[in-house]
Amino acid sequence: MDRMVLADMIAVMKEGLTAAALMSNGSVKSPKGIKFNGRRNTVSIGAVTPDSPTALVKQLMNSKVVADPRFCAHVFNPDLWAFLYNLKTNTGDYHFREEMDKGLLGGFRFRTTVQIPTATNITDWFFGDWRELLIGDTKFMEFLIDPWSGVDAGTTALHLIHKTDFALRQGLAIAH
Repeated sequence: MDRMVLADMIAVMKEGLTAAALMSNGSVKSPKGIKFNGRRNTVSIGAVTPDSPTALVKQLMNSKVVADPRFCAHVFNPDLWAFLYNLKTNTGDYHFREEMDKGLLGGFRFRTTVQIPTATNITDWFFGDWRELLIGDTKFMEFLIDPWSGVDAGTTALHLIHKTDFALRQGLAIAH
């Protein structure tokens, strides 16, 4: 049982780190994520079209940052994945399905995460050289057991506190 609880807490921590690294606005003792980092490349795509992946890659190339294509990747949420996966040409062929089945989009790897929200068909899409995302990690976790906050329900609250910081070494190496 202890291993199961620990594994679950670590999985939740990983999701929290992903959310913070991408989307945190820097409030409530949380570092600014890429979305709110003023040094990052900002790309306004508008409606997603077959040219959208190219627009992000082009923006990165135009920024004159030395980015190694082997370490570049797209990161977006499952809603955008589904849209791109099912996007068809005028003749009914799929634009990206064959390539996405191989884990690529526009020749680059991609990852999805539910930590990027979608609201009214608007979402965030990240692309860049992920070696440029610096993660400062304390390597220590505080484990706090709170038997009192849920005493009426017969539960015990477990808190895992981890101190981490994020920064972009070259802000222009990641487009958003």
